[in-house]
Amino acid sequence: NAFALPGGVIFVSRGLLALVNSEDELACVLGHEITHAAARHQAAAQQTEMRLGPFSLGFARAAYMAAYQRDEERAADEGGQHLAAAAGYDPRAMGEFLKRLGGEERLMLGAQRVPGFFDTHPGTAERIASTETRAREMAWTRTPPIASNPEGYLHEIEGLVLDENPAEGIFRGSRFVHPDLDFTLTFPEGWTTVNTASAVGAVSPKRDARIALEMEPETSDPKKAADKFLAGRAVKMHAQVEEAQSIYIGDLPAYQVRGRVPTAQGDVAGQLTWIAYRGHVYRISVAARSLVASGYFGRAQSTTRSFRPLSEEERLSVLVSRLRIAHAKQGETIDALSRRSGNAWDIEKTAVANGFFGAVTFFEGQPVKIALAEPYHSAALKTSALAAP
Repeated sequence: NAFALPGGVIFVSRGLLALVNSEDELACVLGHEITHAAARHQAAAQQTEMRLGPFSLGFARAAYMAAYQRDEERAADEGGQHLAAAAGYDPRAMGEFLKRLGGEERLMLGAQRVPGFFDTHPGTAERIASTETRAREMAWTRTPPIASNPEGYLHEIEGLVLDENPAEGIFRGSRFVHPDLDFTLTFPEGWTTVNTASAVGAVSPKRDARIALEMEPETSDPKKAADKFLAGRAVKMHAQVEEAQSIYIGDLPAYQVRGRVPTAQGDVAGQLTWIAYRGHVYRISVAARSLVASGYFGRAQSTTRSFRPLSEEERLSVLVSRLRIAHAKQGETIDALSRRSGNAWDIEKTAVANGFFGAVTFFEGQPVKIALAEPYHSAALKTSALAAP
């Protein structure tokens, strides 16, 4: 994905960078997003939605906004091509990228996606046809590429992390592993897990209980962290503390508080545990409706007590998927190259990522994007991946 935020900040995901095959394509994508930012499309969409009023029927509101945004996407495609061409990049590259984007969508959904009632982007086939027609009519002069390597853009993105980045922690089923911060934690089976920049957590199947792990700022003492919470946020929430005590989680000193917080929907039972580890304090918070809390707190306590350092074997077992460039042999097929190189992508994914359509045999030395699962080598243990909220 790529998107523009108000103020002109443009975000490009690692997944999109892996799908792009040239500087020309990336220039067209950035031009598309610059057009959005310059036209203030997001701000305009927010204003339009406000004008519809809070009482507009949901389906009518969604249909209106989807049609509105599809027009914006068409305009951004055109603007992106013009900007790319003016900067010396090939405007035809927009269509080439959209073909692979369509292939990626088919892989994800199992069939070519059709512009639905609430779809915010025009259909890929329509976008490709429009961009190809425009490109034929555009005059442009080639600018020397930024990349100096003969393989250009592909050389620049080699080593890009695909899928989950172990530096931010990864899930293995219900178990969370963070090799850089050197700990693991196991959540209840069947719960929905989430990993964000500020917290990692899980929500129960009925969504009436949650567990979250966060890092506390500015202290290495679990009791001080708990006291600060009890004197501040707990007072504002009118929390009723029922139990507070120093404990150990394995060999790690910790402090645990249990209590209740009154809400308009009834009391919420909570348990917070502050754990001292490697000069920092981690807070594991558990919350559930009081009426059902007894059914959850046993599992929640198991999660809390599962917090521990990684073993050497566990650290060495962490793998990271990276984009690599393989060089084909004369007459080699995707399947043969994948087997020879250890490619982790299947044939379909490899074909889409590289823009190969139909039966393909390679020429000698042809560069091909593949994915390799490689041992993850942790940087020095660091705290940036679980910053305090």
